[in-house]
Amino acid sequence: MGFTQDFRFALRTLNKSRGFAAVAVLVLALGIGANSAIFSTMNAVLLRGFPYPHADELVIPVAVDTRLGTIGLAITYHDYLQWKSNRQVFSEVAVSEGLRTDLAADNGAPERVDATAVSEDFFSVLGAHPLTGRFFVKDDHLENAERRIIISEALWKRRFGSDPAIVGRRIKVRGTDRVVIGVASRQSDYPLGTQIWFPFISSDAEKDPVDNWEYEAIARLAPGVSLETGRAFVESVGQRNAKEFPAKRRNSATSVVTLHEAVVGRETKRALLVLLAAIGFVLLSATANLVNLLLNRAAARAREFSIRSALGASSARLVQQVLIEAGVLGVLGAIAAILIAYAIIKAVIAYGPSSIPRLEETSIDARVLLFTLAIAALTAGLFALAPAWRITRQDIREALQQSGNAVSSGKASQRYREALVVAQVALSLMLLIAAGLLVKSFGRLQHVDPGVRTANLLSFELAVSGPQYPEDEPKARFIADFHRRVDAIPGVVSSGAVGALPMGGGGFYLGRSFVREGEPLPPNGTEYSSMWNVITPGFIKTTGLQLMAGRDFNDQDTKDSAPVVIISQTLAKKMFPNEDPLGRVIRSWRDDNKPRQIVGIVADVKVGSLQEQATGTAFVPHQQDPWGVLAYVVRTEGDPKQYVAFVRSALNRMDPNIALARVSSMEAIRETALAEPKFNMFLIAGFSLLALMLATIGLFGVIAYAVSQRTREIGIRMALGAQKNQILALVMNRGVRITLLGLALGLGGSLVLSRALASILFDVRPTDVSIYGGLFVVLGVTAMLATYVPALRATRVEPLTALRYE
Repeated sequence: MGFTQDFRFALRTLNKSRGFAAVAVLVLALGIGANSAIFSTMNAVLLRGFPYPHADELVIPVAVDTRLGTIGLAITYHDYLQWKSNRQVFSEVAVSEGLRTDLAADNGAPERVDATAVSEDFFSVLGAHPLTGRFFVKDDHLENAERRIIISEALWKRRFGSDPAIVGRRIKVRGTDRVVIGVASRQSDYPLGTQIWFPFISSDAEKDPVDNWEYEAIARLAPGVSLETGRAFVESVGQRNAKEFPAKRRNSATSVVTLHEAVVGRETKRALLVLLAAIGFVLLSATANLVNLLLNRAAARAREFSIRSALGASSARLVQQVLIEAGVLGVLGAIAAILIAYAIIKAVIAYGPSSIPRLEETSIDARVLLFTLAIAALTAGLFALAPAWRITRQDIREALQQSGNAVSSGKASQRYREALVVAQVALSLMLLIAAGLLVKSFGRLQHVDPGVRTANLLSFELAVSGPQYPEDEPKARFIADFHRRVDAIPGVVSSGAVGALPMGGGGFYLGRSFVREGEPLPPNGTEYSSMWNVITPGFIKTTGLQLMAGRDFNDQDTKDSAPVVIISQTLAKKMFPNEDPLGRVIRSWRDDNKPRQIVGIVADVKVGSLQEQATGTAFVPHQQDPWGVLAYVVRTEGDPKQYVAFVRSALNRMDPNIALARVSSMEAIRETALAEPKFNMFLIAGFSLLALMLATIGLFGVIAYAVSQRTREIGIRMALGAQKNQILALVMNRGVRITLLGLALGLGGSLVLSRALASILFDVRPTDVSIYGGLFVVLGVTAMLATYVPALRATRVEPLTALRYE
């Protein structure tokens, strides 16, 4: 009965104080809603399990660069065979190879799809079952077997309309008719986004099992085996291989990571954790504001509570009343927070970077709802504790002797309010400095020279494959003919092709280690490392890559001519610091292993990303290292998008089964390269501005309340001759003290927080003095303005009115 009565009374009380209730619910909704939105993103990317049975048992063996400490998914077939042989550690191990595949259309243009060649036990490792048909068996992997494929559930529904007769149907893939033997359900979707699976032909891998790093592996831990045991086993195998093949395994080791770490990556995880910490600060600031609001409200209702206590209400009953009111606010705030979180999630999915895996799966599920309710309950409990504590400490006789607004809140309560605002100021400064560092980092990143001129530059990708291109020579002829046809299009200035586009725009990104010909291998870890890229004649001219010395490749640089190479400025300085590199001979000792004469020096180009440090790039003629999949660049006189149809028409006349894939402009590729740092910057900046607003409101409220509590004192001082500037200084002094203490704590906290930001900053020190100093002043001035307004009001109080104030 008591609870029901208090609940009804809480609803009536809040209804009478709609302004207070609306502000409290809004502050709660903003703080909790933003937290729920970021948590839902973390839930989709980091926490939500993969759709595989016992997914926690799945691990990914990886290669480790012992010089840089970086990991890569590429492994060798030799490693796979060794891991597979030990059933005590891994119950099953599968190997796969990523492919670029064109799916021919019955009517219309062909389509590029992501494909993977997988070993016989691949789907067994995943614990998957076919939606219809079957998976691969041993005979499917024989070199002379009928060409069979498995398609994904998504492709089956989208491209084939969920055709129940899909099994046994022939479709043209990679220029060859292949039989569909099964449809893989969503539980088989690995690597993520795969739409077609081919049988892995081991005879191809066995040609170079030790030195061909084109494969990936996935393993399932044996029952009772921990991740640490699996990692120790793979590392021991890597150490044995390093001893057996010292030249081929220099600077490389093997290890194991979880499936989550392999898919998500350490940097993305770290960035999301930073975002969650930042929005947590906002919630703390919002909670501090609500505590102050409820303390003020409790002080205003002190007489009410004293009367109820005098009439027999126990302290427990009064505390229950406060807790119920806080609970009602918490529930209303949680409901509004869900709506705000939903809106933020929609924006994150629409504008978030494509580089964050599974971001499109962000949604409000049971876990997010539970998190939202838990945060709402915790927040409501926190901001109800202070007024509840005040009630238990209240002197009933003193409260009854006072009236109206004259009820004093006490020095302890004032100090508590001030401590909360100090915390708000500190948290605000920490977030503002984090945002400032990210804004400055993004500004620096925007002005990075990628090494190519991005304006009016069209890019796309072609995979020249199929029975009509069995050898390298037919592929080379096709590429050369295609260039001639594209260059003949009116408005096209020039064209070229490359293995890997700048700024991570697409392709295969390979690293190689080089030595100067005629010199012995340097000590382990000290050889010259760089990117390895193949280009066609015309690429350097088309992209505007600066040729600093020597010549470009030409049609005479073929497989029958002397091996040549063009190197970037950084690689030239590393290998020949005091010499002219032109004419010198270098060799990629572990991979290509051909002595190549340097015929040109070009400026550095950002190959993998805009953030990467220049390590150097070696360019080789495509005809001397032919790749079937190339990215093409076309320099146009106008908007590149206007030329896509003409390029597609030229391609269709040559081979209608090859898809024009990954069509973009180089400007768009640059924007994509900037997407993730821009995403982080905007979120942190938004959170910091919200925290600044809350801190300003909090400081204003504390000073305004203090002025209202000291109105009689101010009146007496003015009656005794105090000047307005003295009253102003009296009030401002409290605000200055609170602000300076908060700023000092904020600076200390920022020095700690900035360490977590270091990994996502570019060309900016985490302790950048200009950012710290500038935002210290900005927040200080904002806080002083928040203090000045109530202080100025205090100077305008008429002494007679103040003396009558109650």
